[in-house]
Amino acid sequence: MLSRTVEINPRALEKVFLAVIFTDKSASLSREKEELVSLALSANCRICGCLEIFLRSINPALFLGKGKVEELAIEAKRSQAEALIFNVNLSPGQQSNIEQITGLKTIDRTLLILDIFSRHAFSREGKIQVELARLEYLLPRLKGKGIMLSRLGGGIGTRGPGEKKIEVERRRIFDRISRLRKDIQWIKNRREILRARRKKSGAPLISLVGYTSSGKTTLLNSLTSAGQKTSKYLFTTLDPLGRIWQLDFNQQVILFDTVGFIHNLPSKLLETFKSTLEEISQSEAFLHVVDVSRDDFEALISISRSIVAEELKVSLDKEILVFNKIDRANPEMLDYAKAKYPRAVLVSALFNRGLDELAEKVKHYVSDSREVEVVFNIGRQDVLNFLYKHSRIINISSDSKYRVKSFLQEKWLSKLKKMQNVSIKYDSFTNKK
Repeated sequence: MLSRTVEINPRALEKVFLAVIFTDKSASLSREKEELVSLALSANCRICGCLEIFLRSINPALFLGKGKVEELAIEAKRSQAEALIFNVNLSPGQQSNIEQITGLKTIDRTLLILDIFSRHAFSREGKIQVELARLEYLLPRLKGKGIMLSRLGGGIGTRGPGEKKIEVERRRIFDRISRLRKDIQWIKNRREILRARRKKSGAPLISLVGYTSSGKTTLLNSLTSAGQKTSKYLFTTLDPLGRIWQLDFNQQVILFDTVGFIHNLPSKLLETFKSTLEEISQSEAFLHVVDVSRDDFEALISISRSIVAEELKVSLDKEILVFNKIDRANPEMLDYAKAKYPRAVLVSALFNRGLDELAEKVKHYVSDSREVEVVFNIGRQDVLNFLYKHSRIINISSDSKYRVKSFLQEKWLSKLKKMQNVSIKYDSFTNKK
């Protein structure tokens, strides 16, 4: 059973039993367990119990050994649970086989997160992105089942934007996915237009990035008076939002909130939301918000950095590390964080502490950028890649040569000057200093 008292939501729809699987190579068991509890509560579940399972090797048919699956079924039914929730991703076959043995609906990590996203997608853009990810998750699980987009009744996996309680042929699902992908492309094109308009205003773009529940939305509210809803549950902010942040009388930036990260973020979700997360790559800098009150805050830094650098291909040179919730942090842990990360800014978004220092840090960062036009031969893909990686591009045109207008920091400008056969023009542009 659970090692701590679990909050009971009186409006919870479904009684669930948690299966926390870990190996000797796993992250902290306590973090795995606490995170699964938080996800289940965010999905409006009533948690009946939990079984921790150490796994030496993965069973291709069941993920677990058959004996463990039977033990899990006994414990879950004893607690009167209606569904099993796993902290890992299961293949369609494994999910189906576990359901046959246990007689209980089986929910893996991806489906659980999809359910939470379905609850928090309010804009048309958010609904399209979630529905596409959900259909792509369901499609391989519909093989030979008469194919339904949703089961009758309530519970995880039965809700979501665009669902209908009718049987849907596989061909129609493919057609729906195709239409949604076109809608995603339309969203991407629209974002590029809005991005171009925003760049013409001259206000630099700063993105908020970080692990879910790190306090990004609270920080957005404190800096811009955005008045956005905050919650202790995970993934409350799903739809992207930009607001003006007035750094001082003469300087303002656009502060852009993004969906929170989590370890093992489902690849389909990440791919679907890339059109939204592209704002990070186009930002002058990003504020990496970290809940420094958590004992495992360094692991969360590593997870978020990995997603930004490896999945989104954004340079970590743009990172401004922000340690949030210092009002709740252990003093010894806070001293350790200060010593190990001396360039980090320490804030309490809830109590408006450290915000002036953060504004000064951002002002120094954005004031170091210049607006330039870079001219180079069409074949110079290395220069184009350099600009995409290290600058905020305003416009690209080409005739016999590429002409790229962009904001570029001095340190990258100096490296660009060393490249052969590259012309940099300043004459008709304003120095951002």
